[in-house]
Order: sequence, then structure tokens, then C-alpha cells
Amino acid sequence: MKGENVTEIDLSGIISGVSKNKGFIVKTMLAVVVLTIIVSFVLPKTYESNSVIHLGNVGGGVYTVVEVKNIILSSDILLPVKNKFFGDKISFDEFKKKYVEVNLVLERVGLAENKEVPLVTVSARARTAQNAVDLNQGILDNFLSYVNPEIEKLINLKEEELEITNKDIQRIENSLAIFAYEISILKKSLGEQEISRILILRNTTASLESGLLAKQNLKYHLENVLAKKRDFKIISSPQLQDKPIFPKLILNIFVSIILGLLLSFLVVLSRGKNETQ
Repeated sequence: MKGENVTEIDLSGIISGVSKNKGFIVKTMLAVVVLTIIVSFVLPKTYESNSVIHLGNVGGGVYTVVEVKNIILSSDILLPVKNKFFGDKISFDEFKKKYVEVNLVLERVGLAENKEVPLVTVSARARTAQNAVDLNQGILDNFLSYVNPEIEKLINLKEEELEITNKDIQRIENSLAIFAYEISILKKSLGEQEISRILILRNTTASLESGLLAKQNLKYHLENVLAKKRDFKIISSPQLQDKPIFPKLILNIFVSIILGLLLSFLVVLSRGKNETQ
């Protein structure tokens, strides 16, 4: 019972102290909030610009999404951009860590399973919104100039292969036509030599027809690949953002309210303890 009375007295003292110092608590909280707002406006702002790249395809991915991410973050792509915007003020590793971010896009296919889709997001950060856009665009331009020539080279190879395949098909069809005509002539006089020649021609024709089918399937595949060919392209260009990603004013104000209240409560409790002593 004695312990309970002490607890009641302590609680009533706390409540009384808070009630008496409401003005102090509110003023302290407001002071912390105002200070936070001032600091938030004084701190250098960081803006972010985002873009999305759709991976190229020529009968299968030229690069995987992981390879694309590594290419974008390589010195071949980022170093010219770093030198243009920052010169020698920061190192390449610092630039890559603080100002560039590349993420893979995942698609949920089950409760606990994701799969990669042929998309990559690129984020660039800078002190001004326009610089963030320009930096992002510079990264995209360097990347496309790096990978699209590879796409064009593969397309040219597929087109050359298709041209060769068409010539092979034409050659086989001509041979089959010649053999068919020869067989029709030989059938008019079925001697022993003619029958032997017909058998040889029929075996050769069967082999050519099998080869023709394989070439026609290859032609269909190549035409399908070329019909679906796709360069790397930007499906979401860098956008100009009005609000910075740092400092986050609303979040800072919310946190400052909580910190202001906690600080003022601690001061009030400390004062109450000193008065009782």
C-alpha cells in the first residue's frame, strides 16, 4: 500500500508539473520545430531524376538486366558524366555511390516469388533539379551509344544469315526441280540403268527435301527474330522534380515535434525532481 501511495504521488506530481508548464512545453516544441525548418532551408538540397530503360532484344536478350546494371555503373558510362559535372572535385567511387543508383525491376509472380523483367531504372541526384535531369540524360546517352551498336551488329548478322538461307533454299528447290524432271524422262524408258539412276535420284531428293525443311524452319526463325528485334530504348525519360529528396521538410517537422515534446517533458520532470529535493 505504501508503494502504491508513492506511485500515486509521483504520477500526480508529473501531471501537475506538465499542467503548470504547458506554456513552456509548447514554446520548447515550437522552438525546435522552427529551428528544424530553418536548418532544412539552409541545408543544401538534393534533387533526384528517374528514368526507365527497356532492354534490347535480337532473338534473346543481348545483355541480362544484371549485366546492364553493371555496364551503366562502369567507368565507361559514368566517368565522362562525372568529369563533365564535377571535374576532379570528387572521386569516381564517390560519384557512383552518392549521385547514381541503378535498380532492377521485379515482377511478383507468386506469394514469395519475383521474376526479373527487361527493365532497369536509373536515378541521378544533384543539387538542382535541372542538373539531376541533365546528369541522368548524360548517363542514358552514354549507355545507349555503348549498347545499341551491339544490337545493330547482331541484326546485321541475322540479316546476312537470312540472305544466305534464302539462297540455300533457292538452290535446293532448283536441284529438286532438275531431279524431278530427270526422273520423269527416265521413266519413259525403264531399263536397268534407268531404274538404278531413278533410285539414286529419289534418295538424293529425299535428302534434299529434308535439308529444305530444315532451311525453311531456319528462315521462319530468322524472320521471326528480325520482326521482333528491339533496340535498347528509354520508356520513361528523366523528369524535372519540383521537390527535393533531401532534406524532407514534412518528415523533419514531424520528427521535430516529437523531439520537442520529449525534450520539454524531460526538462519539466527534471525541474520537478529538483523542487521536491
